[in-house]
Amino acid sequence: MKKKVTVVVPVYNVSNYLGKCIDSIINQTYKKLEIILVDDGSTDNSGAICDDFASKDKRIKVIHKENGGLSDARNFGIDIATGEYIVFVDSDDYIALDMIEFLYNSLESNEADISTCLYQNFYDGEDVLESDDNISYVCSNTEALEKMLYQQDCTTSAWGKLYKTSLFDGIRYPKGKICEDLDTTYLLFSKANKIVINTAKKYFYLQRETSIINSEFNPKRMDALKFVKNETDYIIKNHLEIFKSAVNREFMEAIFILSSMSSLKGNKKYIRMISDTIKETRKVVLFDSKSRKLYRLYALISYFGIHILFFSIKFKMFLKR
Repeated sequence: MKKKVTVVVPVYNVSNYLGKCIDSIINQTYKKLEIILVDDGSTDNSGAICDDFASKDKRIKVIHKENGGLSDARNFGIDIATGEYIVFVDSDDYIALDMIEFLYNSLESNEADISTCLYQNFYDGEDVLESDDNISYVCSNTEALEKMLYQQDCTTSAWGKLYKTSLFDGIRYPKGKICEDLDTTYLLFSKANKIVINTAKKYFYLQRETSIINSEFNPKRMDALKFVKNETDYIIKNHLEIFKSAVNREFMEAIFILSSMSSLKGNKKYIRMISDTIKETRKVVLFDSKSRKLYRLYALISYFGIHILFFSIKFKMFLKR
């Protein structure tokens, strides 16, 4: 018998994108769904759009709550989920019509606790060319953690994954933080016995200038450094054989935050924190054959100073435009 899958969608001021997102969920080839739309205090008509969809599909539950942020909305959905499995979709993104069935079959056929897929970026108004090309890796928790930390066919994102709901017993997303999945996904992976990593791109991720990932440097991003340091400590205590991958992820996060800054002026406190992280991790990255060549190059450049490293990163970003 097919098992129920809960789909949690945090919703906040996304009226221009919400319809496409919900349409992609209600039209899934896998039908046994509980769809929880968590209206996180939207001030546009997103809440009304949720209610309209709920009036047409009895699988949909709408929760209207005061604004508490993405983590709080996800946690609210987890708290009331009744499905044996759970998946997250951000409300400005959408998913392939067979994503849930694909992840479900992958998980069930391998008797796993988590199955994953990759994502494809798209811009507003852009058509996405879908592909069914896929390679699957059936992994132990340690093997999957290593792939995730190196970002080899797997990311730390909450979305793009189907989880046994029981994995969230005692685990929630940190309220009021950004980059919240950095503090959570590794715990879920570690708790799982078996994980299937798939390379098929079934999740479609909207690139918006106002999104967290694309926005100008925000001091709240420094939480991410704390999260990856916690992650490294956890890996050393519980999965010591892959500690290099955790150190690599710490270095990558420092580089990512540095790349979001428009200049090094006026950010002395944060630059010092980033610089300290780079100095603590760069030797491991430099001599780690599993690390990406670009990050090994950045590790080498960092020995010439933070300013040289910063301009090298910006130059690379300029070349990609």
